[in-house]
Amino acid sequence: MTREELLDRMSASEMTAWRTFYEREPWDGRRIDIAAADLCWLISSALHDPKSGHRRPRVDDFMRDWWGEEKARREDGWNFWQRTKDALAKAERAWRNSQSKSKDSKS
Repeated sequence: MTREELLDRMSASEMTAWRTFYEREPWDGRRIDIAAADLCWLISSALHDPKSGHRRPRVDDFMRDWWGEEKARREDGWNFWQRTKDALAKAERAWRNSQSKSKDSKS
């Protein structure tokens, strides 16, 4: 269907209703995180053992917190990667020192 055919077949009020629905419940990739959270919840709910003593999962357990604690997590994540990078650099220096010492002892 072309744009012109769509405009011929759909009234302005129906178009407005669809647009409002889309803004509330987007169905494209912009909010694919909602669909992924629903799927994760469905799977984890099916696997949940009520006798385990753990609470039943909720959909929001699988949702990203875009506006709340996410900044703090991002900063913690950055610190983690910075520490990892520093540890790897330290390990590489130690390895290079051991290699140069073994060359010196062989000479």
